[in-house]
Amino acid sequence: MLEESEFCTMPKCCAVSVLGAIVWLPRHSAGLDNGIGLTPPLAYSTWNYFNTEINSTLVLELADALVTTGLADAGFTTINLDAGWKANERDALTGRLIPNHTKFPEGMRWLSDQLKVRNLSLGIYTDISNLTCGDQGQGSAGHYAMDAQTFAAWGIRYLKVDFCGGNQQTLQPDTQLKLWRTLRDALNASAMAIGAPPIYYSICPHGHLPSSGPSADWTRNGTAFGYSPPLTWSAQDRRTLANSLLVEFTNMFDFWYAEHWEDFRVCGPTAHCPTCPHTPQCHKSTPGGLLTNIDAMVALTKPSYSGPGSWADADMLHVCNYGEGGADAGGRGDGGMTLGEYRASYSIWAVLASPMIISADLRTLAAKHSDCLAMLLNREVLAISQDPLGQAGSLVTQTTNASDPSPAAARTTNIVTQVFYRRLHDDSCAIVLFNRAETTRSINITWAEIGLPDGAHNVRDVWAHEDKGPTTGGIGAEVPPHEVVMLRISGTNGQSPELKS
Repeated sequence: MLEESEFCTMPKCCAVSVLGAIVWLPRHSAGLDNGIGLTPPLAYSTWNYFNTEINSTLVLELADALVTTGLADAGFTTINLDAGWKANERDALTGRLIPNHTKFPEGMRWLSDQLKVRNLSLGIYTDISNLTCGDQGQGSAGHYAMDAQTFAAWGIRYLKVDFCGGNQQTLQPDTQLKLWRTLRDALNASAMAIGAPPIYYSICPHGHLPSSGPSADWTRNGTAFGYSPPLTWSAQDRRTLANSLLVEFTNMFDFWYAEHWEDFRVCGPTAHCPTCPHTPQCHKSTPGGLLTNIDAMVALTKPSYSGPGSWADADMLHVCNYGEGGADAGGRGDGGMTLGEYRASYSIWAVLASPMIISADLRTLAAKHSDCLAMLLNREVLAISQDPLGQAGSLVTQTTNASDPSPAAARTTNIVTQVFYRRLHDDSCAIVLFNRAETTRSINITWAEIGLPDGAHNVRDVWAHEDKGPTTGGIGAEVPPHEVVMLRISGTNGQSPELKS
């Protein structure tokens, strides 16, 4: 069980988002029912690259870069300010949250209006408790109605709500549910009161982890909680609670996998922290990296819990940073992940219908990493992410090197290959063949395994932009290590395979 002091030192944990403005017709709102988030949000967050080093000049430069790179036209139309935007204390007279006036001298309404001129919208960050992550500033506890009114007045469209000041009481599932619902209702009421569009509400609940499967590495190390909804919450609880609910063991990092994620942050001198001392206790930390985030989405939620209006969130993507930026993004001088690994994460987030929240220095991305920018702009992948059917994907099959092949026994390091499936609206489906091994693997799937009828189906390679022609029986590919092959199969006319949790 985590003590309050331990919670206050946890790393950044969660994400939230709001898509472009829509017309808001005031009406009675039951539960979440805010009419937005019908597809997973595409957005930009300042956290993974810039951490708390943000200001109004930077935000406008990033906004201009969203437009000039073509990302805004592709759907990335929200900029979410993470930790670092607010003053350390509330306004002494009104008790309201106020921005850091050195960083944001013009205020948040001005900034929101500047983004609106560019056909973009502004997102912002707070905490459900009295303390935020990153800058350790004021949270929203005790001020839910007031803060919701402030955000609505500022024209905020995307709210990220962290959970860094939790304690033994607030971690209880029933208590958490009440807190998240209270802020949800305040957001709905505040937007309606002034005739503003609703605010997309994404949250970072904390729940006990199961003791088997990939999460066993966390429970074995004494970490009782993950950044995920309590397992006792029902599908109805979750779907009426928020537009996005974070589902992960620990933060997303710009590396493939590490037995101890702390090794990549503060365990010794790095390019990011040349004076950091060697810290042996880091080696007691839990695993981290891209693989753990994927495994959390399989172990800690069910595809049926996601759908239009409420999505399981695999966390902000670490793509195109190549080890640069803040501590979570890298900053270690080791190059971060490879383009193939970024492509794997982008594909799996899309097929699982997770929000796609990117964070990189967009001002230099086209010049420094044009191939990674092209990856972000792949309209075929984004079409799968934004498919209007709104059915989240699932893990269909996997191979392991464990003596016991059951999902409950397989740890992150045991899983060798995986196949993910997502049914789409136009009588087609998306398939991701994922190679987690260190050597090229042949990955194959039969039509029967993904619920398709016998016969020929048209296959298109989404990354190669290449039609494979009609294929019978199934499909397979030689997949390089740490990479994916992503396919769209049309003429499916079949039923979805059994969804796996």
